Amino acid sequence: MRRTFASLLLAAALVPVAWAGERNPGAAAAQGSPQATAPAAGPYIVQLLEGTDPVAFLREAGISSDRTLEFSEVFDGFAGVFTEAQIVRIAGDWRVASFEPDRIVHTQVDQTVNPTGANYSWGLDRIDQRGGTLNGTYSYDAARDGTGVTAYVLDTGVYAAHSDFGGRVSAGWSYRADSYFFTAQNAFDDPNSDGIVPRVPLSDDVLGVTPPGSDWCTTTGHPYNDGDLDAYDRPASAVSGADGTTDNNGHGTHVAGIIGGSTYGVAKNVTIVPVQALNSCGSGLSAMLVRGIEWILTHHTGSAKAVVNMSLGFDVTVGSIDCVINGTNTLTGATCSNYLFKEGIVVVAASGNTGQEDCTASPGSTFGTIAVAASGASVSGNFAPDAEPSYTNFGQCVDMFAPGSWVKSTWTAVSGN
Repeated sequence: MRRTFASLLLAAALVPVAWAGERNPGAAAAQGSPQATAPAAGPYIVQLLEGTDPVAFLREAGISSDRTLEFSEVFDGFAGVFTEAQIVRIAGDWRVASFEPDRIVHTQVDQTVNPTGANYSWGLDRIDQRGGTLNGTYSYDAARDGTGVTAYVLDTGVYAAHSDFGGRVSAGWSYRADSYFFTAQNAFDDPNSDGIVPRVPLSDDVLGVTPPGSDWCTTTGHPYNDGDLDAYDRPASAVSGADGTTDNNGHGTHVAGIIGGSTYGVAKNVTIVPVQALNSCGSGLSAMLVRGIEWILTHHTGSAKAVVNMSLGFDVTVGSIDCVINGTNTLTGATCSNYLFKEGIVVVAASGNTGQEDCTASPGSTFGTIAVAASGASVSGNFAPDAEPSYTNFGQCVDMFAPGSWVKSTWTAVSGN
């Protein structure tokens, strides 16, 4: 299987993105477990013991399931915005295997749009050979061009209309089509007002953004801002037909082009499926990733060859994310009934861009993922293809290096931009 996917795995690695993290389950603390300190009000993901009905559990806890997001494909559980009393009641139930905050995830990378110059096409040139001397060509086996392989791009969406994809982008999934993320949820303790008021999962106060809009997704300087990014990221209700084939950020399109674009891609005949779990600023919630991975598992067919690219990351280990990838919640030991590895899907993740030891956060740290660090740096004023740039993560959790600096690829287009 590793040989079959070799080119595609490298393709998924070419752009450095995100954070990286802890791969040692033994080092995990019990934070987020039912035994942890009493939690505060806010958004949470709750994993129940297998076979526990989430709707019945919520009903017994006096919480409306109409305003929660239930999971069943990967584990029995739910996500929601809860008061302190509610989450304490949930956490104390013996049927709860794990609970953790619904954390924010980011791409956290800047891309160079339409770069020019001798070095900007070096990525493809470098990966077709063992030695580091570039020869100006990309040679590959046409029988290994990605035919019959599906690449799920878990990112900001993919601009499917780009000519470089040649119609090979299939309809996928988008958080924008899921009403949970735009519906006022269970009562939330609001420190700014008397009593308890409903909040939506993507509201600034639930996300802890202070002042509102400062960290989640700002409009100032955004290349695809038409006056109000919330019209795209946080609509008043779910967007019918949203399937990930638009990209209001560019990151997902850039990554997809490296994976399978006809000009800039490695696997030039792969089928690309966008799973849009990040917004216009490359941010999302762990619940978005879990729901997106559930969609992948539901739509993946039997033994069909597939890879998931996760050019994103958290700043900590997230047990639910580890679980839906490899079957085990790293923080609590809880298990998932279905997960990407069980389905035979390869997972490639960025090791991180913080210039540190990479065993610190999911999914780059998640056991079993192929964690990729970046190569390519300026050394004494000269470009060195195999040099480690200062920003890339390093250490025992890195599985391989791949071209990651000054890599040219496809970009998005929104409202005529």
